[in-house]
Amino acid sequence: MSSDVFSFTFPQEVMPRELGLRVGEYVHSVGSLHIYDPDTERVDAVLADPAGRAAPEWSFPSMPEGDNWPHIREVLRIEEALRTGGHLGSTVDLPEYWADVARLLELHRRVRANEVVDGDLLSSLPPLYRHLVTHWQPRVAAPTS
Repeated sequence: MSSDVFSFTFPQEVMPRELGLRVGEYVHSVGSLHIYDPDTERVDAVLADPAGRAAPEWSFPSMPEGDNWPHIREVLRIEEALRTGGHLGSTVDLPEYWADVARLLELHRRVRANEVVDGDLLSSLPPLYRHLVTHWQPRVAAPTS
């Protein structure tokens, strides 16, 4: 679902930014969700957690205003290079929002290749991304600073 929500909301964010409009709210209606027996205990814990109803500690970064298509095309070029054996250099000539996307793609490449994810790469990401990455891949250690 996490990938699907991104896919559903991406056009909703790109279009208003390009048109100079406010990004609206996203409402997701689901006809069917599945919970499998091995996950029942975790689902019960999540639903019972009062912290789950608290305001989130972090928010997702906002996409830059204006025409993002040149940046999207560059991120797609970077993704293809990473997928076909390339590596992300130390600098990325993109607005910070899109540079973070490129860094996440590099991090994903390193995890898949069983390479070390250094603290510099991880600490260059916004706090929410660091939190999500270290929970997705516990072997990726959060920076101590």
